[in-house]
Amino acid sequence: QIKTPADAVPGRLCLAVGDLPNGFVADASGLAFLPATALFGGGVAAQRRLERVHALFERSIQTLAQLKAGDPVVHRVHGIGRYVGLQRISFTRPEGPADGTGASFRHVTFEQDFVKLEYRDGALLFVPATGLDVLSSYTPASHDHEVVLDRLGGQTWQIRRGKVRDRLLAMADTMLRQHARRALATRPGIGVPGPMYRAFSDRFPYDETPDQAAAIHAILDDLAGESPMDRLVCGDVGFGKTEVAMRAAMATVEAGRQVAILCPTTVLAYQHLHTFQKRFQGFPVRVGMMSRFNSSAENAVVMEALADRKLDIVVGTTALLGPRVKFAELGLLVIDEEHRFGVKQKDRIKRFRSEVDVLAMSATPIPRTLQLALSGLRTISLITTPPRDRLAVRTSVARYTESRIRDAIVQELERGGQTFFVHNAIDTLPSITDQLRGWVPEARFAMAHGQMDEGKLERVLVDFVERRFDVLVCTSIVESGVHMPTVNTMVVNRADTFGLAQLYQLRGRVGRAAVRGSCLLLVPEVTTAESRRRLRALTEHTEIGAGFQIAAADLEIRGGGNLLGTSQSGAIDEVGFDAWLELLQEAVHEIQGVLDLERIDPEIEVPVPAFIPDDLITDPVERLGWYRRLSSASTVANVDAVVEELEGRLGGLPEPLQNLAGLNAVRASCVEWSVVRVRWLKVRVILEVHPNGRLDAARAAELVARHPKRFEAKVEAGELRELSVRFTPTEGETPLRYLRWIFGQVAKAGEAVSGKRAR
Repeated sequence: QIKTPADAVPGRLCLAVGDLPNGFVADASGLAFLPATALFGGGVAAQRRLERVHALFERSIQTLAQLKAGDPVVHRVHGIGRYVGLQRISFTRPEGPADGTGASFRHVTFEQDFVKLEYRDGALLFVPATGLDVLSSYTPASHDHEVVLDRLGGQTWQIRRGKVRDRLLAMADTMLRQHARRALATRPGIGVPGPMYRAFSDRFPYDETPDQAAAIHAILDDLAGESPMDRLVCGDVGFGKTEVAMRAAMATVEAGRQVAILCPTTVLAYQHLHTFQKRFQGFPVRVGMMSRFNSSAENAVVMEALADRKLDIVVGTTALLGPRVKFAELGLLVIDEEHRFGVKQKDRIKRFRSEVDVLAMSATPIPRTLQLALSGLRTISLITTPPRDRLAVRTSVARYTESRIRDAIVQELERGGQTFFVHNAIDTLPSITDQLRGWVPEARFAMAHGQMDEGKLERVLVDFVERRFDVLVCTSIVESGVHMPTVNTMVVNRADTFGLAQLYQLRGRVGRAAVRGSCLLLVPEVTTAESRRRLRALTEHTEIGAGFQIAAADLEIRGGGNLLGTSQSGAIDEVGFDAWLELLQEAVHEIQGVLDLERIDPEIEVPVPAFIPDDLITDPVERLGWYRRLSSASTVANVDAVVEELEGRLGGLPEPLQNLAGLNAVRASCVEWSVVRVRWLKVRVILEVHPNGRLDAARAAELVARHPKRFEAKVEAGELRELSVRFTPTEGETPLRYLRWIFGQVAKAGEAVSGKRAR
């Protein structure tokens, strides 16, 4: 151990106490400095990594900041167009006196940035950079869906949008009816878990992640309630969903009820059986399985034990849903990967939903935005933070050579693990397997693909799980639904032919225990520029969760479709995921009877230069990202937070950027108070108001009473139409500051009126 870095000696390993977030090499001294966290993980860096991963999972599907010229986008009113780029437009506006006499005209010139969109037949639309929340990336559910541009001013978009909305209304109605049936059904709650549950929790060898802890807490609350639980737990493989399910199972068993674990395949059932048996070892809990791997006599014994309450937890496939299976007292049904079941099985599952507690688990991530849209119809817990001890998968690209492949397999053999070798061509799979046997004769090889007989395929996979083989040569069937923590090396042949999301999911199959996984991507000498870009993205982003960011669009949209049924995939293709999500939220609100105020998209006519200077942020993509951030800020406080972030990064902000932020703050206030248009004139500003908005005649009367020389209200048939506010020449020099003052007065008037009504 040394006291200072100056005491370090080249050629020796030295230890110094200090704070070093990142390592570096000091060439002149011949010394390399490494922080302990780089060697052993953990500490503050690990916590920051978890926080950063959480932020990645909360990002929207595909932000406008990722747009390139030529990408399709969706305008809320005009439909699908093509993004051309950012364009700065100069305006010259005459200003006259408020009385309209035309005397004392002066001209004001100012510049503002717009997003330029192209529609069918070359029609152009310019969207103000302060109103980008009307735009969203066009992200279809199908990779091969052909993009067709809408006609600007045409009816095709509104017709398509209406059809999608009708379908969503029908779906939301079905979900609400199911939700209502469950709300009316009652069963005794299980109360506070007892000592056996506490001992079971204490025996968990790891710290729960924040999301795990939140999901467990929510499930215990559900189980304690009087209505049956129907909760979906979503999260990537290896993020700890099974532990959440086992906590629910233990709480149910301790309350004297039985638990059924329903799996789509025999292999998954077999894996869950072993996981549950190991975790519940030492507790008075009996775990069994019903599957095709059992003989008829063995399955009969299991059914008899269930009926006689001699079995507490049963794991199985759809055989558990059969009419011959009787439970003494079924309390909890855990469904793994529900979207993989057929229609008939789903119908059988539905009858359980109004009788027993149901906990569904999905390894396909879904966006938080979809979780919020379904609020009140389906309770969802998202597990988006990886376990603290999970290490990033080491990813590399190489040519298909004997030495490289042999090294990868032998290294895994030497550390006692297993290997997936993915070759996505069934016709050449046997010859590839024979070649690999010749290259690595000491390894035991098995072969698997999706066209094999189902029983034979399951037997091969189970044999591999039980470690009768070292290497599984297979197609991409291992992409999802297989949990094999002993497999820590993945070799993907012809990785250049796979999509980015598919490669990410394949890579996620390895390195899921506390062992660092290894992923070797094999490519030919000549590859396309697009495939090189995909592979570079995968090798550069190896942090846990970073792959999710890379493949977020594909995975989340697939997750949304899986959650709500394949019928929604076509609807997502019609309008794009973001617009579909918006329509879903409207449909849910309508079904629930929540009155949605007509969406306000205010016009703000204030003659100030408002843009991000090119020399301040030179990258146009990054500039577009900041425009999106500002225009998406839904409150003044959110706008201020983005400004604070910009100031922290850039220092003092130039006037055009300050004005841009000010316009976005005014826009947020307009939406809050239902102001549809702001017109800045020579001595007054006119606020045109939505007739059913929050800024009503009573609040306007309060404003006029407080400031009779400034405020003037135009009321027709008892409804406020317009609010006119005078300003002095000095106040007119800072219009955005004055508008902020006006909305502050509106808020105070609102509080005063609400107080009077309460009295």
